[in-house]
Amino acid sequence: MRAAILCLALMLASGARAIPPASENSQDPKAPTKDLVSAAKDAKGKRKQPSTKVLTNADVKKSKGKLIVLSSKEKAEAETAAKEVDPLSPLQRHDASYRERLVVDEKTRVAQARVDALEKELLDLESRYYEENDPDRRDRVIRTKFEEVQETLNEAKAELEAVRPKDPEPET
Repeated sequence: MRAAILCLALMLASGARAIPPASENSQDPKAPTKDLVSAAKDAKGKRKQPSTKVLTNADVKKSKGKLIVLSSKEKAEAETAAKEVDPLSPLQRHDASYRERLVVDEKTRVAQARVDALEKELLDLESRYYEENDPDRRDRVIRTKFEEVQETLNEAKAELEAVRPKDPEPET
């Protein structure tokens, strides 16, 4: 036990000598801080100051600027530009756009239903063509009917493409 206490005392004594006195240590941490503060102040001085200035009522009163008077032609143009404002409120504009979309959607739905029905009829005629045993009836009746339906289908597809909106326009 005495040996452990003796070792502990020796370690504490040797550790106390390694620490420098407090008076020498107190100046070192503040020296880099002073350098850092002065460097920050120098950097602030070197920064570009904003080129804008806030105008106050006093600045306006001191101003010696001239007023620009528009000629009658320019004045008329400015008035017409002001009159070209949309008379509809945003709610009315949205409602009109919504109703237009409903009409377009309905036309698209009807045209798509017509195209689907014609495609189904065309497939039915094709299967009847291959099922028919009489070559004369197949070439005379079914083929002509097939060509008529195919032309009608092409017209219906063109109509569907005309009804579909190309790209929806973003509203502002």
